[in-house]
Amino acid sequence: MTNQAIKLMPYKQKFESIFKLSLRNYAHPIFGFDIIKFDEDLKTPDGTSTSDFIKKKYSKEASELISKMINTLTACEATQ
Repeated sequence: MTNQAIKLMPYKQKFESIFKLSLRNYAHPIFGFDIIKFDEDLKTPDGTSTSDFIKKKYSKEASELISKMINTLTACEATQ
């Protein structure tokens, strides 16, 4: 398991509970969370932000979870 994938583990249970998808499918060895693949799998409509789509289809909490996951990885990279 890569360092990036390990950083995502605290979010695994909540992510899988909300989206009914395996977080493992979106753990990229270099970039961490693969938001592009996730966006494609959600089938976010063209012209709609992933965040807005998640809020509508799932919840504000779900959108905040994805933001936390992305921000956690970005913050970790900035300190390296």
